[in-house]
This record gives sequence, structure tokens and C-alpha cells, in this order.
Amino acid sequence: MDSLGNDDARYIKRVYAAVVYSEMTARGLLAAAGCMQSKRKIVATWLLGTSLLSLSKILNNMELGHNVMHGQYDWMQHPYLNSQKFDWDIVCPAPLWQHSHNYLHILLPISLVVTMMLAIT
Repeated sequence: MDSLGNDDARYIKRVYAAVVYSEMTARGLLAAAGCMQSKRKIVATWLLGTSLLSLSKILNNMELGHNVMHGQYDWMQHPYLNSQKFDWDIVCPAPLWQHSHNYLHILLPISLVVTMMLAIT
């Protein structure tokens, strides 16, 4: 458990750093693209910034936010990477996502399957 915990903590901290730095770099590139004179440089810089910002958002939503909101890293007692305080860039508030995902998406279907299996037997 100790080595698994250390590996997990190091992994999620790296993902968090990748999200933060890729977003900052991407936004810098997009801002720089607006100041350029050459159309070719504008397009290339804009495409690079947009791609990097897309990667940052995907990592934030699919890897960082999803796992943190499940409570996988609550044991670390990190001030930001815990399910009670984490708020990510999605349409619904964190508590609503937790209810809809953890209960309606995971627990409710499992309970329905168990109920159906019990009804069959």
C-alpha cells in the first residue's frame, strides 16, 4: 500500500502540473498569436495554442477531475486534490456531478441489475 500510495500521489501531482502549465502555455501562445504580423505565424501559433489548450482541458476533465471527484485521492489530504474542495471547469457544480455520476451513473444501474437478477431467480 505504501508504494502504491506514493506512486499514485506522484502521478496525480504530475497530471495536475501538466494541466496547469499546459493551460498557461496555451493561453500565452493564443495571446501571442494576436500580436503577430505574419499570417502564417498567426495560424501556426493559434493552432499550437488551441491544440495545447484542448489537451489541457481533456486532461483536466478526464484524468484529473474525474478521478479526484471520485474521491480517489482524498487519502492524500491535499488542499486542492480532494473531492470536497475540487472544482473543475465543467457545466454543472461539483456536488451535482458527484450525485449524477456516482449515484445515477454507477450505483443506480448496479442496484437495478441486482434487483432484476433477484426477480429472475
